[in-house]
Amino acid sequence: MLIQILTALGALAAALVLGGMIVFAGLVARLVFAHLPDETANPLLRKLFPPYYKFMLGAAVAGALCLAASSRLIDAGLMAVVALGFALANWWFMPQAHRLADTRSPDRPDVEAAFMTIQHKTARLGLIQVAATAAVIIRLAVVAP
Repeated sequence: MLIQILTALGALAAALVLGGMIVFAGLVARLVFAHLPDETANPLLRKLFPPYYKFMLGAAVAGALCLAASSRLIDAGLMAVVALGFALANWWFMPQAHRLADTRSPDRPDVEAAFMTIQHKTARLGLIQVAATAAVIIRLAVVAP
């Protein structure tokens, strides 16, 4: 009975992570940039991303721990990779992006290129996280323990 509860909690954590990523990146961030001027949107997202990354990191770690405790080691490993992605995004990519964004100007194409590189890396990381989390949810639905 405990194994089933832990597996269910791991599945709920994975669903929370997947839904959170899709809503935040696919809806919130896009709407903020679409409907607010840059001078409002940029500071707002700078305030939203750190708690988002930390919350999602916590949810992914919780999912990984529940799945590991229920002997779903592949799924736990995938959720651990997702958690690592949130840590990298929060403490590695985001500070780099902020430093570069603060020095962007039309006469600094090198800074703009570096900023766009970080943005693309972060987007690819997010896609990997979505795929890994979706894989966990699918595996939990179809792969017997």
